[in-house]
Amino acid sequence: MIRELIRKFGIVIFSLGVILSLFSIYDLLLLPFSFLFSIVGYLALLLIYRDYKKALVEAFKVPLIIILIFIAVYISIHKFHYFYEIDAGILGTIVYLIFRLRWSICKETNCKIIIKSTKRSRDYLECKNLVRFAECFAKADEEFLFVQTISKMKKSELEKISNADLPAKYYYLLSQFYLDKRAELLMRACKDGYRQACSEWKPTMWRGQEINGYKIVDFISEGGLSYVLKGEKKGVFYAIKIPKINPTSFTTKNIKEMLLDIKNEESVLVQISEKSDNIVRIYAVHFDEPDIYAILRGDILTYIKNPPHIVLEYMSGGSANDYDFTNPRWRKVVYLIIAKIASALEVIHNNGYVHSDVKPHNILFTSTLPKKSEEALKGLLNGRIKVKLSDLGSAVKVGEKAFQLTPEYASIEHVKSTVLGGISPSDDIYSLGATTFKLLTGKVLNSPQMLQVYNDFFSTLNVSLLDSKLYTTRDFTPLRNVEPDVANFIIYMTSPGKRPNVSEVFRFFYSKVF
Repeated sequence: MIRELIRKFGIVIFSLGVILSLFSIYDLLLLPFSFLFSIVGYLALLLIYRDYKKALVEAFKVPLIIILIFIAVYISIHKFHYFYEIDAGILGTIVYLIFRLRWSICKETNCKIIIKSTKRSRDYLECKNLVRFAECFAKADEEFLFVQTISKMKKSELEKISNADLPAKYYYLLSQFYLDKRAELLMRACKDGYRQACSEWKPTMWRGQEINGYKIVDFISEGGLSYVLKGEKKGVFYAIKIPKINPTSFTTKNIKEMLLDIKNEESVLVQISEKSDNIVRIYAVHFDEPDIYAILRGDILTYIKNPPHIVLEYMSGGSANDYDFTNPRWRKVVYLIIAKIASALEVIHNNGYVHSDVKPHNILFTSTLPKKSEEALKGLLNGRIKVKLSDLGSAVKVGEKAFQLTPEYASIEHVKSTVLGGISPSDDIYSLGATTFKLLTGKVLNSPQMLQVYNDFFSTLNVSLLDSKLYTTRDFTPLRNVEPDVANFIIYMTSPGKRPNVSEVFRFFYSKVF
């Protein structure tokens, strides 16, 4: 009995000495007591076993377990302090760890802990819900971790994070991955002041957005000066024309003046479009003058959210530029098209305006032309298919400055009028002649030399560049395969001097149909 008591006493005292030695890393004053207890405990065991090896083995049985427990607790405490940056003390930490034995980063809600842990491990990417992580990274401006996280997200998670309150840059980063809402995210980032998002806006991104009550369902086309979108309102489709605006562009300054003129004369242009069945209807002009000036000062967001626009009749058949009319079988179709466009121009000219941008792209059809020329001609004659002149918004009063033109179809006088004014109905005749040339031959009438000079002029505004001798650089030889009287009339329409009026053009081409 006494022997057993001495053995237990020796083990307890030796173990206490070991424990004191472990805690001496915090307080060196414990070290002497550690040695004292260890020696006393060992001597007690040696007294019982009378064999130093057996006494040593017996002494270390319990302390070995204590040492392992101490190491485990020490590591846990260290990890707890490292992640949580809280000095809860040894007892507090042990209590905490007892209740958090099953702690998982997937369940963590403290952003500070999430960030510190995820910087050293990608294990969190295996968690089922990554939204909380992405929010933390965005708010802490941890760009790399944010991108790493959203690249692994499911669509449902991307949708959730897209609705969260994030800094502007992170909406932009999210737009690179969540393509279904790319336009909306770019707009949000732009609105919140992230300019790179503004610069990456593309007109196709208007698709799905709403402009002044019109739901944009498709992107139709892009011209040199404008975008055309397909909008829907109350079940009816419309064409929404939006001018391109670049604050540093001379053309943009012209567009600004044009828009102001259109707004001032909106009712007149709407009435003109109603007077002919061969003019695409203008329904409304929408823009605020302060918005125009804001856009010219570089306010891209205003341009994206509330662009200046003209609401037009929607033409589903495409433009004359979409078809190949060069086969001789299609000539009568071309003649009828030109006759009808001439009748549209007659209405415009009689009201004191010049269209200013007649070209194949602005000749539109209410429905797609049949593949056979005979059926197309029949459809145009009986009214089942209508051909109309579009872009009445480019029209200006006779004698004023032209704001819009297409160099391939513009006369030299027309180009001059962009600076000097003096635009004339004969400039429309030239454009219609150049359009007829293009439809019949597939070639552009204005020569490369003319187009280069036009380009130089728009860069310098040096009117002396626009020499009438440039007309001699044009090549009419592609007309050799066209009837001589038609070829001569096209040359007459595009001559440097006197040109026919629209009534003459209508009568000539209409007579060629039958």
